Amino acid sequence: IFFAEIVTTNVIQLADLGGHFQRHFMAPRAATQDAMNLAMQGEEVELAERYTNMTKILFLALWYCSIYPAALFMCSFALFVNYFTDRFSLMRTWKRLPNLGTRISEFSREYFVPCAIVAMAVMSSYFWSGFPYDNLCLNGNSGIYDDDGNGVYNGLPSAYYERSHYFEKNGETISLTLSYDDPSYRYCSQDFFRYKEASFPALSIWQPEGDEWMTQEQELLVNIYGITSVVVIIGVVLFFSFLAYSRLKHYFVGTYSPVGDDQGINYSRVKSISAYVPQVSSSVYSYPLLACDVRNVDPKVLVWADPDRPHSYYDLTQDAEELIGGCVIGGATGMSDDARAAAVHASMTEKKKVFSILAHYPPPPPVSPNSNNNHNHENNGIV
Repeated sequence: IFFAEIVTTNVIQLADLGGHFQRHFMAPRAATQDAMNLAMQGEEVELAERYTNMTKILFLALWYCSIYPAALFMCSFALFVNYFTDRFSLMRTWKRLPNLGTRISEFSREYFVPCAIVAMAVMSSYFWSGFPYDNLCLNGNSGIYDDDGNGVYNGLPSAYYERSHYFEKNGETISLTLSYDDPSYRYCSQDFFRYKEASFPALSIWQPEGDEWMTQEQELLVNIYGITSVVVIIGVVLFFSFLAYSRLKHYFVGTYSPVGDDQGINYSRVKSISAYVPQVSSSVYSYPLLACDVRNVDPKVLVWADPDRPHSYYDLTQDAEELIGGCVIGGATGMSDDARAAAVHASMTEKKKVFSILAHYPPPPPVSPNSNNNHNHENNGIV
């Protein structure tokens, strides 16, 4: 998975075969300017998808870091490569992203990262408890007798020792001789997850009596990891409780605090001014459709401009006015002009409830000492 995230996905993303085909083959052969613009827009990408890819790499590294420490180095290198790959795609090949806030990154930082840390703490304790992952326990019951009075050494009857045993494997005969000093093993489950009894947190005391497989150092390490996992879980639960309390507190107590100082610059004087305008993306038009009336709005508050058409061309409210004015739904045939006008007015009133309302209140221009003279000159057509 890490190799794919470092090499495969980035090579495919940088190659951008579909984008090159659209830009270099379809765009020059487009019949209209709009069709060519659509072919040149680039591949559409979702910011949430990129965050999902990043968090997936981080989660896998934290999940397996205890048994595969190199996963942390591969994770850091994969994120490093993905950063520069996404940076190139963002500037060269991807379609322009919508204006988004920091909510996605805040959600990932506040909820996903703590859960990933819990997974790392819990899984590390269980991974360490399962070493050496062979499900074998050493027989140590030498010198005892079974019910028939026969000697039992290392879990096997004495008849198995000091004599040759023959086995067939791949057409060859293999001779095996057991001595009393040879160790023997039996099956014992070393996976705490498969235990029917309680096995959380992962501690050495959950080993079945007589089937202990951990060394003293391993028991100490598993106990430290198990206790640490409980502490981490408690800390994350308290952190989530604090977040819930903070969210609930906002409904009852104001928490606004200004950031920075007033620079004495009006909002309308900022050259990079932009406003939130309800828009609908379309695969037919090279620019988004406006879901509000923008006829009384300064065009500079919109972040885009079509060099060939005004913003009113993309205004859906004007299309609705033409459609409603042409036919009144529910109107009777042969209705009078006054009745039809009243129906149209009612339909337009309903239209205002369907589309969003966008209002713009620019401040009045500054008044200079010679404003009266300038006003008179303008009225007289001099200026």
